[in-house]
Amino acid sequence: MSVYKPLRVALFVYELFRLLILLGVFVVVPMVSQPFETFPFLLYIVPNALFPLMAFFLLLDFFYYIPYLSLYMAGKTIAVASFIGWCVTSAPMVDAIITGASLFIALFDVLSILGGRMIQKKYKQVVTIGTSSADEYVERGGL
Repeated sequence: MSVYKPLRVALFVYELFRLLILLGVFVVVPMVSQPFETFPFLLYIVPNALFPLMAFFLLLDFFYYIPYLSLYMAGKTIAVASFIGWCVTSAPMVDAIITGASLFIALFDVLSILGGRMIQKKYKQVVTIGTSSADEYVERGGL
């Protein structure tokens, strides 16, 4: 599972960039054109600050936080579903920069869901080996 440690690092780095893109596109761009129209975007961005924290915790102590990986992926699924709903209802009326950034984020959210699923499958394989074998596996450089 040492192959998946870079995947956990990549998830964390992606989440940091995702938050920066959200702040840049949804706060800075509207602030330049319409200074008082950023509040609705902040309501969307603030809960998204939890995703980098979850990826960071998975990176620090994987075995302790692995039960929360399902919650992380559920949040990502909700984000993708809300993006699709937003596209259907109002995306053509919004600036192209915001639509493009949202599409970019949604595509990488789908990839992060798939990465989380890969991590979960490998973890379940390690756990089914047995606790003592799993501990030895980790000591040899796995996970």
